[in-house]
Amino acid sequence: MTNKSLAILFVGLMFIAGLSSCQYPEGPTLSIASVTNRISQEWEVLSATDSAGNDISDNYDEVEYDFEDDRDAEATLEIAGIPFEFEVTWDLDNDETIFELDLAQKDLSIVTVKKSYEILRLTRSEFWLKDQENGDELRLEIK
Repeated sequence: MTNKSLAILFVGLMFIAGLSSCQYPEGPTLSIASVTNRISQEWEVLSATDSAGNDISDNYDEVEYDFEDDRDAEATLEIAGIPFEFEVTWDLDNDETIFELDLAQKDLSIVTVKKSYEILRLTRSEFWLKDQENGDELRLEIK
């Protein structure tokens, strides 16, 4: 191999090493964008199923998340036409397979929720989560 071929091979290997390797059951296998970069955008719930496979999407009709790369976020939940806003912090476990949310209602701060989800799929347009407590699955799409 010539020096030029070795240089091209080295640059190619460095590019591949820089890709974010994903361990999520539903993919993708590789991604150029970091996990934080893929999460940090506005999402809405596309569909939801409980652990028995029943459609519970109606429970999430008006749920929206706006995740920021500084691990802060806002969430809006509408019940009977009344919007409730939440301040949210999010985090990932060490191997970036568990997504953790801490939600506190903005105005009253009497409603606080802690949730942990297994990440099933994470692309720039799809974010699939499985609730670690009850097995519900949420499929989010960019808003």
